Amino acid sequence: MSGSAVGLGDISAWHKEHSVLHEGLASIVAATLVNLLKSKKIDYLAVSFRIKSLDSVREKMTRKEYASPDEITDLSGLRIITYIESDIPKVADLINSAFNVDKSKSIDKSEELNVDRFGYRSVHFLC
Repeated sequence: MSGSAVGLGDISAWHKEHSVLHEGLASIVAATLVNLLKSKKIDYLAVSFRIKSLDSVREKMTRKEYASPDEITDLSGLRIITYIESDIPKVADLINSAFNVDKSKSIDKSEELNVDRFGYRSVHFLC
């Protein structure tokens, strides 16, 4: 099924095949990140990952009007939670040096908030 166009009706089989691959990949990347964080002595609260659910894939395809689920760039995702905000640039530098980052599709959500605002502050990397 890889590489071919998949319609909404075939998404279940596509998701089953790809989520298994992404589960393994995300697990390996998470373990790699834990080791990199430790080697750079960057404190962190958690490193976790998730695979987008079948319902989420269907919803995103409909909302974004994707012709194929292969257009989805976040089937798997990792989250690194730091104790302090000042460690975020260190983690960002680590990711940029260790992975092939698509800078055109990566965003810094913290830039969307004013300095005096509390809220979701994160950096999203597409690797």
